[in-house]
Amino acid sequence: MGQPVGPIVDIEQDGRVLIASADEEKALRARRMIEDIVKEAKPGEVYKGRVTRLMNFGAFVEIFPGKEGLVHISELSPTRVNRVEDVVKVGDEIEVRVKEIDNLGRVNLTRRGLASAGDWTQAGVGGGDGKGDEGDRPDRFPRPGRPPRDRDREGYRPPRRRPRP
Repeated sequence: MGQPVGPIVDIEQDGRVLIASADEEKALRARRMIEDIVKEAKPGEVYKGRVTRLMNFGAFVEIFPGKEGLVHISELSPTRVNRVEDVVKVGDEIEVRVKEIDNLGRVNLTRRGLASAGDWTQAGVGGGDGKGDEGDRPDRFPRPGRPPRDRDREGYRPPRRRPRP
């Protein structure tokens, strides 16, 4: 018959994968394809992925072929985001970090804390003093000198006063 057209892939019982080919380029391509199939995301790893879908609550990013993760709207930018479309579009290539993999195998991603934070200053995002828009969140301690819910710094809460009869 002649020589085989493509690489020959053999999977051993112990899990080793052997690739044989007369063409080194085809063998390397087969190796990359196999690695993409068996690759798993690990928490803390950084990937460059492509935005595949946008939802109200975040963006789905394909971090490698066949594996998508969700970047929640709160993880898209260091400042408050009103709409996902204000930050990313379908097809954008963005850098993301795997935040966690939940017990169902879903990959949760974040853009916070990455060196590529400089590209976050797109239309309507970033800028200013980094505290968000004026009036978008109440002050942490609304009354001067008093912590929230009438507790002091050690967590002591004074007893409630009973109404007089």
